[in-house]
Amino acid sequence: MSEMSKYMSEMLKKLTKSKQIYRSCIKNDISRKKRGDNKMLKTCTVCGKIHDFNKVCRRKKTQKNTEASKFRKTYKWTEKSKYIKQRDNYLCQVCLLDKYKTNYRYTYKDLEVHHIVSIEEDYNKRLDSDNLITLCRYHHEMAERGDISREELQRIIEDK
Repeated sequence: MSEMSKYMSEMLKKLTKSKQIYRSCIKNDISRKKRGDNKMLKTCTVCGKIHDFNKVCRRKKTQKNTEASKFRKTYKWTEKSKYIKQRDNYLCQVCLLDKYKTNYRYTYKDLEVHHIVSIEEDYNKRLDSDNLITLCRYHHEMAERGDISREELQRIIEDK
C-alpha cells in the first residue's frame, strides 16, 4: 500500500467518525425538541451561571479593587504559589489523604494555592508558607465555604 493510499484511508476514517458524531448531535437535538425542551443553554461569560442561549445577562462584571485582589496579581504571589505547588509535589493535599468524597487520590489538575487564614483577615500572613496549601478546585471551594476546617488544613501542613 502506498503512502498516498494510507493517508487517504486515514482521512476517510476521520471523516466517517466526524459524520457519526454530527449525526449523533442531530439525533440528540431532535429528541430534545420532541420532549419539548427547546432551550439551548450556555454558560454566561458575565456571571458564570447557565442561561438560555438567547438571554443576555444584565449583570455587570464586578471587579474587586481590594488590597488582596491587587496582591494576587503580583510577581511575589506568582512565585510563592509556584513554590508551594512544588513543595506539595503538584498534588492536592486533601485528595492525597482521601478525605471529603475524593474522586481521585492523586489530583494534579486544576490546582490552586489556598490561604488558610485569608488575606483579608491577616495581610501579614499572605506569603507565609505555613499558611498556604495546594488544593484542587473542588477542595479549594470547600475550604473557602468552611466545609474543611482551618485546623485540619493546618494539621496537613504540619504533618508534611
